Amino acid sequence: MADKRIAVLFDAENINCETALNALDALAPLGTVQIKRAVGDFSSASLAGWIGCGRDRGIDLVLQPSLGKGKNGADIKLTIEAMDIVHQARIDAIALVTRDRDFTPLAMRLRDAGLLVLGFAQAEPSASFRVACSSFVVIGAPPHITATPAKSAPGPILDRSELARLRRLVLLASQNGPIAPTALTRAIISAEPDLATRLSGRGKFLRTLVAHGLVERVGRGSGLQVQAPRLHNAG
Repeated sequence: MADKRIAVLFDAENINCETALNALDALAPLGTVQIKRAVGDFSSASLAGWIGCGRDRGIDLVLQPSLGKGKNGADIKLTIEAMDIVHQARIDAIALVTRDRDFTPLAMRLRDAGLLVLGFAQAEPSASFRVACSSFVVIGAPPHITATPAKSAPGPILDRSELARLRRLVLLASQNGPIAPTALTRAIISAEPDLATRLSGRGKFLRTLVAHGLVERVGRGSGLQVQAPRLHNAG
């Protein structure tokens, strides 16, 4: 999936700025993000945080004023933006950062157009939307690590930057499906040798990654594999 040309559409009405930044971090090793657009009613006080977010990360804010209670003007506008991108831009993948199931038909239409559809959100999406995407990752705020010895995760305490780097490596390594733990270990050692040294130790490497929510186990025994957590590939 590396070296893909990617467009990202943020459903600002339903996801926050921190989730948007986490999604961009996760997409970085997968290719070049050429288009970044957020859609919402940015005149609303509830979306005020997006103004600085868009300025600092180069996200185009597409204003869609509210059409009234219960109306989905922002959803329609985001769909129009997506189809404009399909017809006007040369891209390989579209990332939809939302958990709104109303975008299920859009995800299916984008896949019919031959595009890879990458879903991201800060909470579990509806089953229909998750399956409609080529892949979906629940990517909220990094886990908060406390310093209480009796309750802390096994292995070293990892800061926000280290967690983000490991999360990106796991996502990239398992982009095509579950992999052997040894393959993931080699990938981390190659990309982050110093950090890998801190994680090393008999049985400690995988336990530390699992404890921090960076991987999930698939299978058991000799057939054990690992992948990015809550990553669901549609057929």
